[in-house]
Amino acid sequence: KKNSLKSYKRHFRKQKINLVQIIKNMRDASKITYCGFSSQMFSVFDGYILGDTNNYDFIEIKKNNSYYLISEKRKNIQDTIILDDYNQEINLVVETSYQIDESKCLNNPTIKLDMQEPTRITNDYLNKVYSSVKNILDACGSKNIKTVNLYMTAKQSVAFIVGTAIQSYHPKVRVFNYDNNNFKYYLEVQRGVIREMVSNG
Repeated sequence: KKNSLKSYKRHFRKQKINLVQIIKNMRDASKITYCGFSSQMFSVFDGYILGDTNNYDFIEIKKNNSYYLISEKRKNIQDTIILDDYNQEINLVVETSYQIDESKCLNNPTIKLDMQEPTRITNDYLNKVYSSVKNILDACGSKNIKTVNLYMTAKQSVAFIVGTAIQSYHPKVRVFNYDNNNFKYYLEVQRGVIREMVSNG
């Protein structure tokens, strides 16, 4: 069954309501456990809203359908990112589980992060993903880049951590959702709006 813009927006409205309640409950909780299966753009948004000031537990699934726990303790790994003088819009391609067909992405200069997931995701791996994405977005801001189109293939825990790396002061981040072999829909992370890509531009 194909997803529609209407169905994504309906789910997103419920997600926002749930996030408000989660934020209220966080005042009385020492840690949040995140698990389940959702569209990657929704996991990124969860991470953005809940933020990078908390540590999280994640429950992930292995190839044999058994589950394991990842206890995250964030450590930002500072790195100097040298960017070319791009135009005001770029693509950020984050490949952690399988390759992305870049011909399906918008025709913009592209920064590619190839960070293949280990057999078992670890806290160190999540820290590397968080730091790499945040350092790139920080560098984009200093280069006056206005829009970053985020394309990614990742498990829920990794997508969530990518979301925590996105800050309100970063350039506008649009995370594209892989659906039926296309990137047709995207979520404007900082604005909390889902849109449909109707043209290349």
